[in-house]
Parts: sequence; structure tokens; C-alpha cells
Amino acid sequence: MVFFDKKNRETFVVLGACLVLASLVIGAHWAVYPHPSIFHDGLDQSYYLNAARAWSELDLTPARHHYLPLYPLLGAAFVWLTPAQPFMIPDLLCLLASLLAFVRIGRRLAPGWNDTVLTLCFLAAVLSGKWMFFWLWVMPWTSTGSAPLQFAALLLALRFGERPAPRRAAVLGLCIGTVAGFRPSDAGILALTCGAYAFFALVRDGATRRIWVMTAGAATAGLLAGALPWMAAHLAIFGVTGGPYVQKSAAIGFEWRLLPIRWVMLVIDARPLLPTGNGMAEVLPWVIPGIAGMLAALMPRAGRPVAPAALVASTVTLHAAVYLTYRDLNPDGLWRFVNVHYFKWIFPFLTLWAAQFAAALVAGRAERTRAFVAGALTLSLFAWRPLLRKPEAVAVTYVNGTSGRSLRLAQGFARLDRALFIDLSGTWENIHAGKFVLHDGQDFHSQYDFKVLPLASGALIFPLRPLPPGPAVLDLPPGIGLRAPDHIRMYAQAIVLGIPCGILPRRRACVSPLPAPR
Repeated sequence: MVFFDKKNRETFVVLGACLVLASLVIGAHWAVYPHPSIFHDGLDQSYYLNAARAWSELDLTPARHHYLPLYPLLGAAFVWLTPAQPFMIPDLLCLLASLLAFVRIGRRLAPGWNDTVLTLCFLAAVLSGKWMFFWLWVMPWTSTGSAPLQFAALLLALRFGERPAPRRAAVLGLCIGTVAGFRPSDAGILALTCGAYAFFALVRDGATRRIWVMTAGAATAGLLAGALPWMAAHLAIFGVTGGPYVQKSAAIGFEWRLLPIRWVMLVIDARPLLPTGNGMAEVLPWVIPGIAGMLAALMPRAGRPVAPAALVASTVTLHAAVYLTYRDLNPDGLWRFVNVHYFKWIFPFLTLWAAQFAAALVAGRAERTRAFVAGALTLSLFAWRPLLRKPEAVAVTYVNGTSGRSLRLAQGFARLDRALFIDLSGTWENIHAGKFVLHDGQDFHSQYDFKVLPLASGALIFPLRPLPPGPAVLDLPPGIGLRAPDHIRMYAQAIVLGIPCGILPRRRACVSPLPAPR
């Protein structure tokens, strides 16, 4: 029957996957919400819920809002239907829209692959990691709202490259401007990579000056049309101050000099620099072959354009690099606080490239050669291990402080790669949430300028930006005390060539140099 031809069968597979995801999302939301730990403990989700209810009541009181408006507005549209779980339907729609857009992008990245295989690649990324990565799409996050628009922006850029037209540039600009209402950094990445792709498409086609002007004007108009409505709503609440989310994010910012150590600690493995800390490649077995497949896809071959893969690969790489350098990201928070959600929309591309890499290994000679070369390059990226070396004792004296007990450190953070171990007394929660202040000519604050990472034996302090070399005074928050003044050491962070500890964790090179738990 015509109704059951090949194209329709693939459509039914995609629709079937949508139904499965729909049932999982609805069931997961009803199982979790309105659990107090999700919406009433000061977590991000509590801010989303409060803002969604405020928007449903047209209440613009700043105290009821925190984030940029678009994601709370998605929940506000369904407060009347599912008041306890207003983000259930928006999260489901975002997940399904992401799947559909990914399949359309996948047709261009893997010509000849049917929608069934592409759908399975998406599901592999969403349902892997013992269901943890499914929860990344179920728990309310602003990244859930931006994900389908990020997929859509890449699809629109690819379509523009196939046939440049001002109208397509306008729609692309509209999409990127809307993404900024969820996550401005994501919009900046898309504007850079999609803009470069559109630029080279016009150069390739030898566009006239009139086409250049019309395209630039259309893209700018679309960008403004996507950005101005949510900016007006945000200004109506917070004015020019930008609100707490904008202020906090700007204060934390990014540090590009942290990229090498973050790559090793967050993607590969944090041991032995930290006693524990699984990297994404250890939790997700398709990360390494996915990167190998990405590199293979960028190698020229007859009859297959490289430009689509270059656009997606550059966007994925830049996105990962930007968030790896986000100062507030650390190995502990990656899993404990699910900060891995920053990366969730790029995982389906890695599963697709991993599948392509596996297919290339059993294909013709030319494809196998590309796969082996890409695999060798990838292994060179993952053959690293982080270390703490050259411990030095730090002289400490007590001084009067305004926020509790204060310590005068004879040695401050002379370089960005320093790490200070202090044997502290206090609970994990108090150390993690405590407001530590470092005085060294000016005040530097934990989370913004340095990270205090609780350990079983105390705490490790990492600088997140260049700090004066000292001497310095460290104010400990209430409930935190110094347990052993002679157990304070300044270490140097380093990365060295070697087998990651996730592969052979029991060997001597993987023993942590930090003092044993007391």
C-alpha cells in the first residue's frame, strides 16, 4: 500500500519515538513535582516556578523574578492547565521539537541515512547515562527552552547555505535573537558560527552588493525582532540593572586560561588532582568515538560537501569550549548539581558522529583510513591526566575578621594554576555554600573569584581569575573553622601525558597527593 511506503514508515518511527518520549516526560514530571527539593529549596527550578506564576498573574514585582523572561513565560502559559507542573508540556514540546530539528540536520550530515537511524542517535543521547540525561530534559532548565531553537538555528543556517536569500537570513536572525532570551551566551555562539557560514555562502555565490546589503539588513531586522520583545519585558521588571541573573552571570564570567585544565578534569577525569570526579567521556562512552567521528566528517571526500559538518562541528566545539571556561563550572557540580545540562543539546551530534565513526571502520578503504587518522588525533586529546605537584607549606596566623575567624596567609595565589588545601572543620554544605572572602589589596569572593571545593579531608581552593600573589587574609564564614594549621599546603595544578585514571584507577600514579580524610 502507498500509505506504508518507506517514507511513511520512517515517519511512523519518528512519531513512535515522540510518543515514547511524551509518555516518559509526563510520567517523570508527575513523579517529581511538586517535590519540595525541586521547587522550594532555593534551586534554579524554584525561581522558574515563582516567575511562571508571577507572569500568569501579570505581576512584574522584581522579587518574584530572577532569570530572563522567556523560559518562565513558557511555564506561565500552562499554569492554568498544570499548576503543579507548569513546565511539563513546554519541556515535552521542546524535546520533541529538538528531535524533529535534529533529524533534519542529520539528513545533511549523514546523507543516505534514514530517519530511523537518526532518531535512534537522538534517543541514545537522551536516554543514556542510567537515564540521567533524560532528566536533563525533564527538569526545568533554561537550556531546555534554548535547545530546540539552537537546533533550528543550525538548520536555518544550513538551508541558507543551500540557497541564500534575505528572507532566510531574517528567519535565522529571529531565531538567534529569541535564543538570547533564554541564554545570551548560546545566542552569541550561534551568531558567530552561523554568521560566518552565511558570509562564506554569499562569497561562494558571488553575491552582488545589493544582495549583501539586503541580507545584512534582513538578518539585523530578524535579530531585533527576536530580541526586543523579551528585552522590553525584562526591562519592565528590572530596569537597566539587568536583574540578579544577569548581574551574577556577568560577575562570574569566563576564563579562557582555564580551558586546558577544565578539558582534562571535566571531559576526561579529575583524578588524581581531586580524589573523585568522573569526566563526561567516562560516563558517556560515545563521547570519544563521537569526537573521532566529528574529525573524520571534516576530512574532504568526493561527492560529500564538508561545509554542513564544518558548521555543526564549529558550533559544537565553540559551545563546549565556552562552557568549559565558565568559572562556576567544576567537576563536583557537573554531576552533583547537574551542570552537565549546559552541554545536553550537543550530545545528539556526538552520538551521530560516533555512529558514523563505527560505520566508517567497516566501510571502504578510504573511509577506514579517515577513521583511523581521526581516531589517532582523538586519542591524543584524551591521553592526559591532571596532577597536583610541588606542595609548599603556607605560614598561617589568626587575625580579627568581620565575618568570622580570619586567617593571614603568608603566600597568596601567585599564579592561576595554584591550589590551596586547608584542613577545615564544618559540614559539606556549609563549606560549599559558605561565603569566603579573600583580602589582598581588594576583596575577592568565593564562586566569583575563587572556588572552595569541599573534600572529606578539608577543602581545596582554586583561583578562578588572576589574583594578587599575597600575602592575603582569608575570612572563613560562620560555622567553619581551621582544624589543623599545619595541614595547609599550596599546590601547583598541572596536566601531563598519561593514561587517565578512569581507565586504570588503582595504579600509583592515580593516588591523590592530598592528606587522607580525618
